[in-house]
Amino acid sequence: MRINLLLLISLLIGMTSCSTSSKNIENPTLATSTLIERVAFGSCMLDEAPQEFWKPLLAHKPQLMLLGGDNVYFNSKDYQDMKRSYQNLGKNSNFNHALGQLPIHAVWDDNDYGAGDGGGDNPMKEDAKQAFLARFPLPATSPVYSRDGIYRSYSYGPANQRVQIILLDTRFFRSPLNRTKKKDRRPGFERYTPDTKNRDKTMLGAKQWRWLEKKLQQPAKLRLIVTSIQFLATGHGWEKWGNLPYERERMFKLIAKTGAQGVIFLSGDRHIASFYRQKYPQIDYPIYDITSSGLTHISSFGDEAATYRMGKIITTKNFGILSIDWDKKEVKAAIHNAINGQVIRVEKIRF
Repeated sequence: MRINLLLLISLLIGMTSCSTSSKNIENPTLATSTLIERVAFGSCMLDEAPQEFWKPLLAHKPQLMLLGGDNVYFNSKDYQDMKRSYQNLGKNSNFNHALGQLPIHAVWDDNDYGAGDGGGDNPMKEDAKQAFLARFPLPATSPVYSRDGIYRSYSYGPANQRVQIILLDTRFFRSPLNRTKKKDRRPGFERYTPDTKNRDKTMLGAKQWRWLEKKLQQPAKLRLIVTSIQFLATGHGWEKWGNLPYERERMFKLIAKTGAQGVIFLSGDRHIASFYRQKYPQIDYPIYDITSSGLTHISSFGDEAATYRMGKIITTKNFGILSIDWDKKEVKAAIHNAINGQVIRVEKIRF
């Protein structure tokens, strides 16, 4: 019963949103047999901004776009404000142009979850889910409609060239974070302090962790894990997996346990771009986390401890492009200027 009710509510919200849009556009889908060679990714786009980044992004001809959260902005307990933000996005001509030709898989972060830095205690999380699914609808048979959260996965390509895309929900189930006391605030502990005392706190929740283990056991040559907040970064006191260090360690152990190959994390949230790399003893290849944020706006930024970071932080509006060379078994990960599309930085990742 729940799947039908949630689907109906989401469709009704979507109809309301579309009634104020110039047109109702269906987002194309990729056949599961598609060989993936180019993927775009990014996060943090103001729903009222022109979103001019779509033109240079589309010029790179990606087959797929992964939106890493903050796809609209509302931090209000007013449900009408939530719907209004998605309606603004639906009126955006540049977004609509991209929506009509580029398959998009999206997750949320705090600003489209309806609670700044919010977690499992957000009283509006069911409302936020309905609004999210109205703007980014899934097939009626999707299990997302019948379970908590918005986590899900996709696989593309033949067996020997399979790309698995895992979209995590780092909001719906997350335990409260450990706020830094005012007297202890300093670089690296600006807002939060890693909770090293409570092993029971969770980032993903028990059901999502069990689901993730099953997904990592499925065969794939390359796995793109979309996490709205940074996985590897530890040098700042904002949101990150490192605020729940036992959960961060659990992820490493799960990758090692399942023998999952080719894992690359894609993150957002920070309004900066950066590359991170960490070698974990029980995993026979380095883990990368590539942050791309934001598409329409950036933060005025002071530097931070560079633990696991590769090079300097990028403070230009940006998007990412992954180009997969199956012959070389190599991913060329590029951060591009969101204004003119020019390459800012490239890293090559073997898989």
